[in-house]
Amino acid sequence: GLRSLGVTLQSMGISTESQEVLIQSYKTAKKIKADNQISSILQTLGKTAVDLENPGDALFFFEEAEKAASNPQDKLQSRLKQFKLFADYGVNDYATRLAPQLFVQLQQLPPSRTSLYSRINFVAAFSKLENPLQLIPLNDLGNMLAKTVKEARQIEDKQAEAYALKQWGEFYRFTRQFSEAEKLTQQSLDIARQLQSEDIIAQSAWELGRLHKQQ
Repeated sequence: GLRSLGVTLQSMGISTESQEVLIQSYKTAKKIKADNQISSILQTLGKTAVDLENPGDALFFFEEAEKAASNPQDKLQSRLKQFKLFADYGVNDYATRLAPQLFVQLQQLPPSRTSLYSRINFVAAFSKLENPLQLIPLNDLGNMLAKTVKEARQIEDKQAEAYALKQWGEFYRFTRQFSEAEKLTQQSLDIARQLQSEDIIAQSAWELGRLHKQQ
């Protein structure tokens, strides 16, 4: 209950109160030895620390979440959050070490909403690294995003499909393959309009504008 309240407060942008409630949740879980809850509570504490612009605390919580994880999925999610933190703050040395390992693990996940967004979020963070295509070739990233689009269609998750198409188009723009980039981004925008998803419409339209400007 405390964890759910903490997540709700976080989603409302009430981060300080969220952190206080989540710490109570963590202490309660430790007291009653609810080990299966601890990793997810620590992950949420890490996200709250990110919202509060405290990357040191965020990294601590994400690392502790990885240690406390009782299953491979929680461990992977904790590592992904560490990777995104490193990418967002430009800590390239650590991010580049994690990237190839995470890429292999993400490829092996079975189709699910969690696996789709894990891949999409990985690629979004990966694109912020210096010279990312020297770490993982464009073809390999393209294959992973193509797989993500295919699986999104299989489980009928249109939102994930739109996000994956936009991210795929962005990497084609990096390599100046403008025709492919425009085609994929336009597909993303078309789906976003069908869904009336303002977030994705804004991102895909902005990406198309950037493509036209570059050309």
